[in-house]
Amino acid sequence: MKYILVTGANAAMVRSALEAFAQDGAHLAIALRDEAAGRELEAALVAAGAGQVKVLEFEASDPHSSGTVVDRAVAALGGLDAVLVAHGHLDDQNALEEDPAAMSTALQVNGLSAVAVLMRAAAIFEAQGHGCAAAISSGAGERGRRATYGYGMGKALVTTCMQGLRARLHRFGGTAVTIFPCFVDTPMTARLPQRMRRVKPELAGRRIHRGMLRGSDFVHVPRWWRLALACARNAPEWLVKRLTAEERFAATLAAREDGELPS
Repeated sequence: MKYILVTGANAAMVRSALEAFAQDGAHLAIALRDEAAGRELEAALVAAGAGQVKVLEFEASDPHSSGTVVDRAVAALGGLDAVLVAHGHLDDQNALEEDPAAMSTALQVNGLSAVAVLMRAAAIFEAQGHGCAAAISSGAGERGRRATYGYGMGKALVTTCMQGLRARLHRFGGTAVTIFPCFVDTPMTARLPQRMRRVKPELAGRRIHRGMLRGSDFVHVPRWWRLALACARNAPEWLVKRLTAEERFAATLAAREDGELPS
């Protein structure tokens, strides 16, 4: 893989994957909203051995930005062999339920923007006869749960898109890699207790890098997460709708952040 586009490139585990690709000498287009962070990451990746690094402005909530970022990456790099869609945002479920506009934005950021990037990249891969599409999804998209279904709807869209792309790209040897990370120790999971954030971003990044090079259908980090997701998908509805542990846990986190409980 010589030419690679990554959206949401400033996420900790994605940065680790980027460093691995840089050590391979890859040419990288990193798309993110924070230009200052992009320039800092650019310098680090060049130092790690990247052939070139191009920083692209990217705003997932803007359909135009997500609809054009692939073509901008091709123009900047001179080609495209792989895309890694890694952007997303976990919003408060109650806030999404109370504000239809916020729910619409969440679906755009976590689902529709990812699909726009993946579909445009797939068209390029199909035309040239090779390519790897990879995307970070979530267990929240495997089963709608009371505390996270707003976020999960977007991720379910990503997972379904990747299933279709896997069959579409397979016809000419292309690959589609769906990545399911579990509680990686990143800023996105910083509100969770430390004992839950056992997976280090360096491990997740290495697994992503290896999975894309191998053309794996799925990457689960850690590996046992595959079994946990299978249980979530197949649990009977009568049981799932009665579970309240996730809601109680969310309430505990909120109380801790408000200073009502010790951390």
